[in-house]
Amino acid sequence: KEVFHVLKDYINKEGFYKKINLFNPNEKLKIIELGCGASNSSIWLAEQGHNVTAIDFSSEAIKRAKDFDKNCLVNWVVGDLL
Repeated sequence: KEVFHVLKDYINKEGFYKKINLFNPNEKLKIIELGCGASNSSIWLAEQGHNVTAIDFSSEAIKRAKDFDKNCLVNWVVGDLL
């Protein structure tokens, strides 16, 4: 399986989500979101059945993201990307 880096599209999130599903709507992807913050994108992608890992250097952001992720669908990681 391939790993795709998720780039946030704040201008047109709906279009971004449609692009993710273009790869193969029946196949679940392995996705990594770098610099995720308290990410709604990662949670949404995981809710669609994708295997999502989200990384941010801020432990506070990851804590907030985990609070939003009620079903524990995303693998949240505190880490420095540099």
